Amino acid sequence: MSSNDRKTKLEYGDFQTPLALAEMVCRKLIELNVNPRTIIEPTCGIGNFIQAAAHLFPSADKIIGLK
Repeated sequence: MSSNDRKTKLEYGDFQTPLALAEMVCRKLIELNVNPRTIIEPTCGIGNFIQAAAHLFPSADKIIGLK
């Protein structure tokens, strides 16, 4: 675990999905022909899934993240 990962864990008290992994998950969804218009991330923490989804699903009308 890098020092940045440790700092993030200390700040949020839980595991934050790395941006690279969030991007991989979104790319897999694209491969499966998933093209959401609305994206809801109920546990967004620092927002890596939100960032990945915003970049990889440009046709999404609404993206909501709850911290």
